[in-house]
Amino acid sequence: MPPVKGSKQKRGLARRREILAAAVDEIARNGFRGRGLKRLAERVGLSEAGLFHHFGTKNELLQEMLEERHAQGVERFDRLLSGGGRKAVAALPDLMAETIEQPELSKFTMVMLAESYETDSYSHDYYVDRHDRFRRNLSDILREAIEDSESDLDINAETAATLAQAVMDGVQGLWILDPDNVDPVEVMKLCCELLLRGIGSAKLPPDTN
Repeated sequence: MPPVKGSKQKRGLARRREILAAAVDEIARNGFRGRGLKRLAERVGLSEAGLFHHFGTKNELLQEMLEERHAQGVERFDRLLSGGGRKAVAALPDLMAETIEQPELSKFTMVMLAESYETDSYSHDYYVDRHDRFRRNLSDILREAIEDSESDLDINAETAATLAQAVMDGVQGLWILDPDNVDPVEVMKLCCELLLRGIGSAKLPPDTN
C-alpha cells in the first residue's frame, strides 16, 4: 500500500530541517560565498541534484536559513523585551544569553553578516533590513525608558539603540574568536547598566497629597 500523502509531507519537512541544520553548520565553518554545494550534499547523503529537489537553488536554501534564524530572533525579542522601557533595557543581557546558547547559530550569523558587507552579496539587503528593524525596535524601547526617567543628559534614543546594537554584534564576534576570555552576557550587562545610569532614575509618581 503506497504511503499516505501526509506521511510523505512530514518526511519531506523533516528532511528539509535536517538539511537546514547541516547547512547552518557548514556555513558557520566555511562561509557561503564561493563555496559549492557538493560538501553539503555529501554530508546529508544527497547529490547536488537531490539537494535542489528540496531547495530549488543555492539562494533559496540561504533565504530559508536566514528566515528561520530571523524568526527565532524575533520570537526571543518579543518574549524577553515585551515589557518595554527600562524593564526591556534591563532584559537585553537575557536576550544575549539565549542568543549564544547555540554557538553554531551565532557563528552562522556572524559569518553571514561579514559576507553581507559586499553590496553584491545575496544577504546584503537582508542584513541591512534586519539591522534597521532591530535598531528601530530598540529605539522605541529606549525612547520609552528615556521619557519615563529623569536625567540631566540629553540622550538620543536612536543613538543609544545604535550603541546597544553595536555592542551586541561586536561582542558576539569577539566571543566566537576567544570564547574562554570573552563573556558576552557580562559585557551586555555593563552596557545596559551604563545606558540606564545615563537615562537616569525613573520618574516618581505625582504627589497626590
